[in-house]
Amino acid sequence: MRDLILYHGTTWASAVSIKKYGIDLSFSKVSTDFGRGFYLTDDKRTAIDWAKSRGVKDNSDGGLLIFKIPYDGIQDLCFTDVTEFQSPWRQEIVAHRIYHTKCPADIIIGLIADGGLIRLLAAYNKGYIDEGTLMKRISPLDEKSKQYAFKTDAAIRKLEMIRFERVNSDVCIG
Repeated sequence: MRDLILYHGTTWASAVSIKKYGIDLSFSKVSTDFGRGFYLTDDKRTAIDWAKSRGVKDNSDGGLLIFKIPYDGIQDLCFTDVTEFQSPWRQEIVAHRIYHTKCPADIIIGLIADGGLIRLLAAYNKGYIDEGTLMKRISPLDEKSKQYAFKTDAAIRKLEMIRFERVNSDVCIG
């Protein structure tokens, strides 16, 4: 089998730091789709959009990091795969975004939630909608782009950085 190529979009400063010091999971946020982890995608365009948006927020350029992971080198890791747009994907999102569930998986692979998720979570947290309604309304950005949450140091060690690039954040996203 061939290697899997994955992309990470971030600020330029973070890209340089990752290149110099490596990935540090302590910088990851708890309230993300699959909890603490280093997030990558198999879709380069999505990662470039992430880099641009983070660069704009930081008033700087973005950074795109490109990694490969050998298929034959990850057989010893534990995976959770929720790439089907079904209930398990929604349950993982709610478990991590609301309840901050700790998952025993080294890597969680799943669809990327659309931009409406933040509004839905706010409505749920304010009591405007119940959990059942929240679960029904969560939807993916699309049904093909995947995100990979590398949640453990064992998983991180399997990533090999190929290169990193500066992404101009002045260019319109879309």
